[in-house]
Amino acid sequence: MSFEIKNPNVNIPREELPRLIEIVMNGGTGADIYKAQIKTTKGEPVSERQARRYKTEVTKLIQELPLEVVERFVDGAYMADEVFGEDEETSYPPVLVPQAKLRSCVMDLEVLSPAFNLMGKYSHLLICASFLPMDTREPYTLELTFEDKNDDRRLLREVINEISKYDFVIGHNVKGYDINWLMTRIMFYGWDVPDIRLFYFDTYSSLKRVPMLHRKSLGHAIDFFRIEDAEKTNVMPVSWDRIRSPHQQDFDKAMEEIVYHCENDVIANGTLFDILWNKKYDPKPKWTLWPR
Repeated sequence: MSFEIKNPNVNIPREELPRLIEIVMNGGTGADIYKAQIKTTKGEPVSERQARRYKTEVTKLIQELPLEVVERFVDGAYMADEVFGEDEETSYPPVLVPQAKLRSCVMDLEVLSPAFNLMGKYSHLLICASFLPMDTREPYTLELTFEDKNDDRRLLREVINEISKYDFVIGHNVKGYDINWLMTRIMFYGWDVPDIRLFYFDTYSSLKRVPMLHRKSLGHAIDFFRIEDAEKTNVMPVSWDRIRSPHQQDFDKAMEEIVYHCENDVIANGTLFDILWNKKYDPKPKWTLWPR
């Protein structure tokens, strides 16, 4: 597999591309490229002005790389020869950096009150979180139990721990809502900010960059792109309210409907990501590091 810089005025040496991609993928700037003493095609250290141009061109290159290639460059987890093709044979064997097993998933939360201005313990309640690993495509859900008695602290800790197992998270408005909601709930309980470092891709933000004269909700995206491997469902007000019920039969019935809805959302969003990424509809696709 071979990738090249398309701008003929920016001659980045092929052997420096893996280092440059790693720097940019991990949030590096032109200044970081300059400090890393990246070499030019003339063998000289890059200047500050060249470093900024290098970052621009490498950013364009990253947007064209397949996801499985992008994953290899986070925290240096790349195999340069495998990604960029083998060099001509020499008397020295190629040196390969061990490839880490990086995981990605689609995530979605369901909460009892989506409004951030409702801060009460029981009004602002995490009900469940569904995950769709991109390698297995089999959804699973962490959920509130009747025994929790409307106390979501156990579930919140489990969800945070589950997210920490992944390196890449995909979600529909994941930054504007899901991540912010989790941080709001963590602060409500006075917990420390979790030590999580991951990249996220927001399909809602991606749809806003697509020249599509259409609403950007997940349901409308499912309809527009004719996604048929998941059902766009709705949970009615009575089902939401039954989560508070003191009767386990009511609670279990409501939870069944909400989990079904949540898992259909992550399945559909996984397919939406495939469409946006593989067909390159998004002119500026990007993975953003969280927390910065």
